Amino acid sequence: MTFNIRLKEFIHNNYDSIKSFSDQIKIDQTQLSKYIKGIHTPSYDILVKLFDAGLNINWLISGTGSMFADNDVGNKLRMEYEASNLQYRNRLIEGRLLKWINDKYKSLEKFTKKFNLDFDRINSEMNNNSSPSPQFIVSLHKAGCDFDWVLSGQVHHSSVDPDGNIYSAINNDNANKQVEPENSHSKIINQEIYSYIRKAIKDEFNTIKRESE
Repeated sequence: MTFNIRLKEFIHNNYDSIKSFSDQIKIDQTQLSKYIKGIHTPSYDILVKLFDAGLNINWLISGTGSMFADNDVGNKLRMEYEASNLQYRNRLIEGRLLKWINDKYKSLEKFTKKFNLDFDRINSEMNNNSSPSPQFIVSLHKAGCDFDWVLSGQVHHSSVDPDGNIYSAINNDNANKQVEPENSHSKIINQEIYSYIRKAIKDEFNTIKRESE
């Protein structure tokens, strides 16, 4: 990354526009655009103005350290930048959580009921972009949700936790039913096999649950 690209990145991340930044440091917008395009190199006086606007000159020149200057303006911009990134990340997490819950349990209300959670509290946490409570995280894992995927979006969304796999199998059992002609012999056989498998899964889950208590 070159000098001019770092300058452009700093302005993009911390100011509304090139114009607002040029107004902040009190230089002509056309002149600033030439720095951003790499046509001209800022003079010492301009570098001082950039520093006063919160830009770390060492980072600007070499890419070393933080983009934010160690002064009042830089510290203020750093805090705003980190808060903005945290809010954005929390919105992504909330979106992944709701998608998984709706896919697997139809709604947040049904999910909280299934795992004896306080719906109003969980709903409030998600609406306020708050970090999920430990109880909610444990319930998600037991339900089969891979929390690494929730946080990063880069890991498979299904947990390898045995409880989760069994919950998912029970919860999605209707999705795999085959529609057969009425009163057909194959339908009777399929229903018997389906009932047997469903009972075996529930028995296995109950055994695991008792052992974990």
